[in-house]
Amino acid sequence: MRYFTLIVAGLMMVAACKSSKIIKPKPVWVDQRPVNEQYYIGIGIASKLNNAADYQQIAKKNAINDLVSEIKVTVSSTSVLKQYQKNKEFSQQFESDVKVTALNTIDEFTVVDSWENAENFYIYYRLSKDDYKAAIRRKMMMALEQSESFYNHSQSLSREQFTQSLRLKVKALVALQTYLNEDVQHVENGKSVNMIAMLIESIQSQLLEIELTHPYTSLKAVAGKPLVDPISVNVRYQSDKTLIPQIPLVLKSETGSTLATDETDSYGKADLYLNKVPANHPVQNLKVLFDERELIKMDSMSQILKRILLSFDMPRTSVKLNVTPVKFFIVRSEKNMNKEMPDGFIESVIRKQLVEDGCIFVSNRDSADYVLFIDASAKSEGAIWGNMLTASLDVSLTVTENSSKLEVYKDSLKGIKGYQLNIENAGIESYKNGQREVKDKLYPQLFKAVFGTR
Repeated sequence: MRYFTLIVAGLMMVAACKSSKIIKPKPVWVDQRPVNEQYYIGIGIASKLNNAADYQQIAKKNAINDLVSEIKVTVSSTSVLKQYQKNKEFSQQFESDVKVTALNTIDEFTVVDSWENAENFYIYYRLSKDDYKAAIRRKMMMALEQSESFYNHSQSLSREQFTQSLRLKVKALVALQTYLNEDVQHVENGKSVNMIAMLIESIQSQLLEIELTHPYTSLKAVAGKPLVDPISVNVRYQSDKTLIPQIPLVLKSETGSTLATDETDSYGKADLYLNKVPANHPVQNLKVLFDERELIKMDSMSQILKRILLSFDMPRTSVKLNVTPVKFFIVRSEKNMNKEMPDGFIESVIRKQLVEDGCIFVSNRDSADYVLFIDASAKSEGAIWGNMLTASLDVSLTVTENSSKLEVYKDSLKGIKGYQLNIENAGIESYKNGQREVKDKLYPQLFKAVFGTR
């Protein structure tokens, strides 16, 4: 009897514990968000019904995200970011970057409470604002120490190690990229300066110490063809004309497309090979610049810092090209219901695009640079409903290099539909629809095959 009494008592205690867990009153913070000037608050919620296996982890993650959303970026009046505050997009991007960094580094929050019912699980986090500021300060000092190490190393290199020195300064800047909104102080020549501003100024000044030169007044070229010889460029210091090795250069078109890259050799010379001369203009001024991608190729660099570095003035020079236009000869076959069409619908749209891109047409095939073959045919596909008839157009374009007879481009479109009460008119309609398709889908690739880039 005594054992029976003990068992009953034990069961009652278990039941009481379960009951107390179930009937735990809902905390005020579940329905009314806490407000505390000393803390960042994070409330996380997760459905137990939709996430039966991991609802607690989901709620915790949501609480961290909520906590981070409360962190506001303050911008020091002496910080680099202050210069960009008028650019709303720039400021928003930086604030987003800061919150992502905070999300990955916050580890000093505390769990205040949790609560659950049959449907949801709730958790309440908070982070002391003073503790967060102190943590940011500690991490900033560690980043500053790393930045100073990179910078000091850069200062120890010789003038011939220009690119290595520049890379180290960029690394020093990357180490501090999370603190663009802070006045990060560094002692330079006995004076306290903003380390980030000093690095930016140092990188820009170093870039402007060099000059790019070449021996050309102008070069003759044929659109779409390679230059016979490379464009040779020398890189040297402006002050004493010392040639500099290992300088990355990029050749760009007037529209900014990259045409060629190279790095100066031990004598400070780079050879830029232009495989295809851009079309459009008879006179073109190509740009040779220090390759800015050298400054932003680090995987750990933020988008904001990339934008700052890409805004720098780069050492540059220009090369004038006198461009002879590309000459095309057209061989055309455009049929509608097996009858050759006197007017070339596809030819007309191709001609128009090529003329706009600076090409000319010749009547003598032997004098052409390229031969364009157009093969198009519209055929009947019968009635679609009632008296409405359907035509289907197939188009094929082929471009060959005339002197070598090599095929440089070939593509086609099939099944372009046209609908009319008369089958010939349906064929004409398919050709009209085909003009749009050819212009949008085939011509861009044809242009790229001949000219390489715009």
